[in-house]
Amino acid sequence: RYLSQDKLPQIILEGDLKKLEEYFKRYHLDLSVFETTTDLEVPSYMCINEDRTGEGPAVSVGLSSGLDIGGTIYKSIMESQQVRQWIRYSYIQDKKPLIISREQIRTIKDRGYFWYSLNMVEKLFFLNNGQKRMSKHTSLDNLDLMSHLGNKGIDIYMVNITSSEIAGAGFSVVKVVSPQLHPLFLYEEYPCLYSERLKKNLNGRKINPLPHPFM
Repeated sequence: RYLSQDKLPQIILEGDLKKLEEYFKRYHLDLSVFETTTDLEVPSYMCINEDRTGEGPAVSVGLSSGLDIGGTIYKSIMESQQVRQWIRYSYIQDKKPLIISREQIRTIKDRGYFWYSLNMVEKLFFLNNGQKRMSKHTSLDNLDLMSHLGNKGIDIYMVNITSSEIAGAGFSVVKVVSPQLHPLFLYEEYPCLYSERLKKNLNGRKINPLPHPFM
């Protein structure tokens, strides 16, 4: 949605999520949650965590998709804060580097530094379509996601890559690949700016040239 510069509806937070939003405001952090659900109809959300104090990164973004709507929105908020804390600490440790161009982005941290300054907040204004509403989705706990995506023409390939040491501790690790989905690239030296899905969504429009804020 970022590469094609789509305009997105902003979600009005309710209940515990509203309380969480108010908690962030106590520390001068403004949360804006947008729905990024695509034609695949898997609920997806993005949280933009704005810090206009100059004490931390001006823009920190979290993304999440899932079948539990409240939990998915919560995860996007928590990811935005996780990114914020990490980048703020690293920025100070790295002596406050000035990253202002695509060519300077060599690491994931560099991407965070690129979005650190206050003048970057307005670079995301294009996302807001001016609408604020409640999430239109209900939780889809009983949805068979693999079948759902298969019916949408999305192939899913999965392999278990859990090491014996990790498995012994009760964890599992899997790698999932889908040829039809557009990948999230993290290195500007090798950007992925073409896929059939992106081409279809662009519908003749130009790709957003500004390096994305997702980590």
